[in-house]
Amino acid sequence: MMEAMECRRSLETLLGEEFDCVGEVLKALKDEREALHSRNPDALNAASAAKRDSLVTLEGLERDRESLLQAQDLPATGEGMEHLLAWCDVGGTLNARWVRLLGMIEDCKFLNEANGRIVLAQKRQIEEALKILRGQLDTPSAYGPGGEMLAGSGRPPLATA
Repeated sequence: MMEAMECRRSLETLLGEEFDCVGEVLKALKDEREALHSRNPDALNAASAAKRDSLVTLEGLERDRESLLQAQDLPATGEGMEHLLAWCDVGGTLNARWVRLLGMIEDCKFLNEANGRIVLAQKRQIEEALKILRGQLDTPSAYGPGGEMLAGSGRPPLATA
């Protein structure tokens, strides 16, 4: 086991690196969102690559934090982190940074899910446009005056190859 001050210094460095890395993930997610809205495939590829690289780095930092916890015979959980902070962060400055880091991670999750919804919406739009071009319209149900279901229009495709 390391001493409290040594542990604090290690944790402070590690949290600083995680903080910077999560900031890079947030920037990449915002860039990704902008690329999705502007439908810019080059910008989307660049943002996705930056996000992927930052997430790989973040995973390594998370393993380092887990190792620090295990070196103190603490579980690699939120509870373990609370115990570590209570032991080595008497002034609470690292705890405040940890709380901000967790908030940033939640922001990342929210942005990533929002970007996923944009991708799905754009995919649906493309699929609908292709159906129209192919003449595969999903005709809404229509009923005649007597309540009988009417057949679709059976329109031909707008274009053929």
